[in-house]
Order: sequence, then structure tokens, then C-alpha cells
Amino acid sequence: MSFANSSKDPSGSGKRDLESARCFSEHFDNIFVRSRPPSLPTVTTNMEFVAFFNVLRCFHEDANLIKANSSYALKAQNFAMYFLSPPFFYNPSGHLKFNMKVPWEFPMFVNTSLMPSSWHKFLPQSYSMVSSSSFLFPFLMSEVPSDESDLGRSRMLLQTIPVARAGQYLMKVGAPMQFFVVGIYLHADLTVERFIVVQTGPGRQVSIAQKNFDLTVAGEAVAFLRDMFNLVGMIEHLVGYLDLDKKNSLHDLELAASGMKSVTLQVQTTRSTSPSIHEED
Repeated sequence: MSFANSSKDPSGSGKRDLESARCFSEHFDNIFVRSRPPSLPTVTTNMEFVAFFNVLRCFHEDANLIKANSSYALKAQNFAMYFLSPPFFYNPSGHLKFNMKVPWEFPMFVNTSLMPSSWHKFLPQSYSMVSSSSFLFPFLMSEVPSDESDLGRSRMLLQTIPVARAGQYLMKVGAPMQFFVVGIYLHADLTVERFIVVQTGPGRQVSIAQKNFDLTVAGEAVAFLRDMFNLVGMIEHLVGYLDLDKKNSLHDLELAASGMKSVTLQVQTTRSTSPSIHEED
């Protein structure tokens, strides 16, 4: 990320944020570079300096304790607080929505082995997700471990596939980029897997690119944070190539789903690896 000046904040707090971040000079120079004129992607708010400082000053010092703790909730809360909330919750443009533990607005259609010819609507619930106020589906979804099975990882990857296909359909004709959706999975050892999923052609094939980050290593933790801040601009750029004229397709999807029975996935919090599916009217 590049920055053009130390602060646009007349109170001077922005300058102090920058000075605090530069205390970690080695990592700072690997993440930030001064640019005149600024290149892309650029620092847009002082929150980036604050988040960088907090990851190194607070999270990294406790990382091994968090890793050794048996509480999955503790790991998830720290992950969201230091790595997801700063870039997405405090998004200055207001174009993106960051939510946690709420159902998608984008319905999926599923059947089960017990009822192979009967289709139901399914509204997944991600641990956290980033969506646009103009469209229903998530551009980023994350999951965290709830047991030793890592079942949420497989479920998340399966859910990214229909989103990638639907998003590509909604792109403008001749758009210079492909639609992509990002999946993030936090393992209990604080390793993060980041997946970028795209539809690769006119068929149903998708491509999944993976990169891992060990959040207990300072350099990898701030590199992951940088990727999250850079992702904000990339998603907003992507939204600009979605065809608003195709939004009626999403409305038609909602209408089709409105009269269908729904299923909800009850994730086990015990040692069991088998989820149960309940039908709702």
C-alpha cells in the first residue's frame, strides 16, 4: 500500500497514527511505501495505520497464547477484531456491508439424498461476510472452526461456487475483469487459508486459487491485513462492472424462492462431524 502524506486530519491524530505504525519500521517498510503521486492501491484512511499497529502491538504479542487456547470462540473473536473489522466495517465509501452470523440475502436451491427430486431454498449463514448494498450475494465470506472436523471449510468452498457463477452472469458484457468471490478459513492453529474463486469459462467450471498465511508470524499477519485492505478497493472496482439491468434476475430468484420450503443447516458444536438438516415451512 502507498501513502502520499502523513495525514489529512487537522487534529493531528492521523500523524500520530502514522508515527505509531512506523515504530515497527521493518514491517512498515514491507507494507507501505511513500508515493508521489500516489499509486494504487493507496491508504485511504488512518485506520490502516491503526490496524497495522494493533496487529503487531496487540495481536502478535498474544498470538501464541491465542493459538494454545482451546476456545474456538476466542480465536474467532480475535481474528474478526484485528483482521476483518478494520478494513470492512469501517469502509469509508459506505458501498460495502460487513455482517457477522446473519443469513445471506441470496438464496441457494438444494436437494438432499433423502429427497433427490424435491428442491428447497437454503439461506447459508457465514461467520462473516462482505456484500454490496446493490446486490444480494456476498463478495467475501469467512468461516472459523467450531470443532476439530474443519467441516465449515468444505461447506464454505461449496458455497462460493454458486456465488461465482451467479456473479459472472451479472457482469456487464465486455467487462475487463472476471467476477470473483473470496473465501477465508481460519484454522485452530491460526493459519488462514484465502481462496479466490472464479468461473473459468462459459461452462460450469470454476477455478480456486489458494494462499496461506500463518498469523503467528508477524510478517505474514501484516501481509494478510494488507491483502484485506487492498481487497476493499478491488471489490468496489468489481461492483462497478456489475450490470444493474440484470438485477431483475435476482428479484425473479427471490420470487421463485419465496414459495419454497427452506432447509437450515444446524452445525454441531460437539465432536460429531455430521451436520443435521431441518426442514422449515
